[in-house]
Order: sequence, then C-alpha cells, then structure tokens
Amino acid sequence: MRPLLFVAVVLLATLLIVACSRNENENAKTVADVAPAEIPAPQPAPQADIAMAPVPPVAADPPAPAPPAPVVEGMYVTYHCDNSTQPKITFSGNLVKVQFNANAKPIILSARASATNMSDTYVGETLTLHRDGLGITLDHGRGTTTRCVELQASA
Repeated sequence: MRPLLFVAVVLLATLLIVACSRNENENAKTVADVAPAEIPAPQPAPQADIAMAPVPPVAADPPAPAPPAPVVEGMYVTYHCDNSTQPKITFSGNLVKVQFNANAKPIILSARASATNMSDTYVGETLTLHRDGLGITLDHGRGTTTRCVELQASA
C-alpha cells in the first residue's frame, strides 16, 4: 500500500505543477493581449533658453574696510550699540567726548595715531573708542567690547 500512496502523491504533485504552469502561460497571454501593441516613446521636455549671468571672479583678498567718515569740528553723533545703549559722541579736534546719558559725566578721550589710516582710535583712562566707517567699537577694558552703529549725526 505504501508504494501506491507514494505514486499517488507524486502524480498529484505533478498535476498541480502542470496546472500552475498552464495558468501562468494563460495569464501571460492575457496580459500581452490586453497591452497595446506599440507604446509611444516619451518626448523630451522643451528646453527653455535661459541666459546665465557670468560669475564674477573670486577676489583673493577681502576688500579693505571703508575709511571713517570725515568729522567736522564740534560735530556730534549718536550711536545705537549692541548692548542697547545710545552714546552721544562729540568730536572736537584731537579730543572726543563720550556721554552715555544726559545725566552722566562725559568721558574725554584723546586721539592716538593708528598704523593704518582706515580707523580712528581715541584713548582714555577707562575707555577706548575705535571708529571704523559708520560704526564704532567701545573697549571698556577687561575684554568687554561694545559694537555700535551710527544712528544720528549733527552735521
């Protein structure tokens, strides 16, 4: 009986394999019959005529900072600083008067020659002012600096 059972299992497995392979061939024919005979090739998108602006050459060295604006005798400038103060600076020859508010005693600074003519430097006992373009840097000593930009000028 065992050999008969073995033959029956092998025969059943063979029938299943044949049935499945016929089913796959029929499905393939069905898909081929449904698919269009020719598929049009995709067309490339039209290219727009874009004029590219020339890229400027990269400079080897950064441009030199702008020299400070000339000051007129007796001119005062109000600055707005990164610590929210608004000092009023009065230029008078080689001296500069710095006043942080109307009630404060002014701080007098004197001009110091700089190695380059790109900035003006004024020095006092507790404060150093570096003028560069339309901005100033106040050095309060002990590594404390404040950067300020011009807010209003009198001249």
